[in-house]
Amino acid sequence: MNTELIINIVLLAGCLLFSGIFSGSEVALFSLDPEKVRRRERKGFTNHYLRILLEYPKRLLVTLLIGNNIVNVAASILGVNLALIVAAEYKIDKDIALFAEISVLTVSLIFLSELTPKVIARKNPEKFAAIIAIPMYLAYSFLYPVAEGINEMLRLIFTKFKLNNSVSALKNDELRQLAQVGLERGTIEDNQQRIIDSFVDFRNKTVREIMKPRLDIIALDAEVTFTEVVEAIKKSGYSRLPVYRDDIDEIVGMVYSKDLLPFLKDERKLRAFSLLKVMRKVIFVPESKFISDLLKEFQEKKIHLAIVVDEYGGTSGLVTLEDVLEEVVGEIQDEFDKEVQQIIKVDKNRYIVSGSTSIDQLNKILPDGVIIPEEDYESVGGFILSQTENFPGKNYTFTFKDIKFKVTEIDNKRIKKVLVEIYETTASD
Repeated sequence: MNTELIINIVLLAGCLLFSGIFSGSEVALFSLDPEKVRRRERKGFTNHYLRILLEYPKRLLVTLLIGNNIVNVAASILGVNLALIVAAEYKIDKDIALFAEISVLTVSLIFLSELTPKVIARKNPEKFAAIIAIPMYLAYSFLYPVAEGINEMLRLIFTKFKLNNSVSALKNDELRQLAQVGLERGTIEDNQQRIIDSFVDFRNKTVREIMKPRLDIIALDAEVTFTEVVEAIKKSGYSRLPVYRDDIDEIVGMVYSKDLLPFLKDERKLRAFSLLKVMRKVIFVPESKFISDLLKEFQEKKIHLAIVVDEYGGTSGLVTLEDVLEEVVGEIQDEFDKEVQQIIKVDKNRYIVSGSTSIDQLNKILPDGVIIPEEDYESVGGFILSQTENFPGKNYTFTFKDIKFKVTEIDNKRIKKVLVEIYETTASD
């Protein structure tokens, strides 16, 4: 194999790789919430580059399209050159070599450089964006003059032909501000403002943020008896329970309480009862799935519950249609639900907070300018665990930004209650 052939193969592979990076970057970067990236800027150097990239989305899009087209054209040229080299080296007819090159390159570009990167980026936009942040920033800087020139040309075209280029979707901050103004002027009510805020957050929330965690799942072993199933349903108060084989990481189905009714009337059926025969299929969803996509899946498949799995395929949690809807309309209480207050105000500056309280809820009671960052945790309990190397015991205390946190109740290795005390100086700022 001659040197020229090897160089062409390496360059062509590089072009396909960069084409995939540009394609995936388009999906990943435009799936990010710029507001969240800005909040996390100080927590990682990649967020700094992501913030710069997302600052001018039109220029970024032009840069990605230019970069993608450049490497695709380069791949086509290298592919033709490679076909001619192979034809000469191995005495193959040029037309056959070129036809084979076009076929292979087309399939490679579609599947390896377009579809695969976009699917990966769609499933894990934040991870993908973190990996490509610096390469994309370098490409953005290098192609900036060209992208800016094309942007200016497009602006002139829109101006010349009086095309409407000013209409754009409201950003999250703008929508919140409009809702706040409406509340202050009396045009909308408090509960309407809360729903608008919930809708704004809804698009960017993932299943992991709203699911019932693994430890809270009530599930049945596939070998249990009919009596044990009925008792578990009565005790839990749920009409649907997951069924597992061996351990909870092997969930095989879902049992519905209404499917047990025929066994109560027929003694013969009752003697032959098998949970594996009664259970229904269950769907599995990844932690990273957006709840807006999950809602569509629930609607399409006419189901109300899914099992959440982690990156290793283990059971991570459980999510229901009710969990998804509550992200918009707030807590849905029925006559059997016991209302649990997540945050109880003790006095002016002290609160008893449940360990399962979301970071968003906690931030709402903190003074202006004091924000608990959202990182690899969603709850107050997770935040406290991130502040210590060992599992904290009862009365464990620490201070974060003039806010005192004290663990007051622990149950089975879970932080149940936390006393949050806001110092006077912080509260008055």
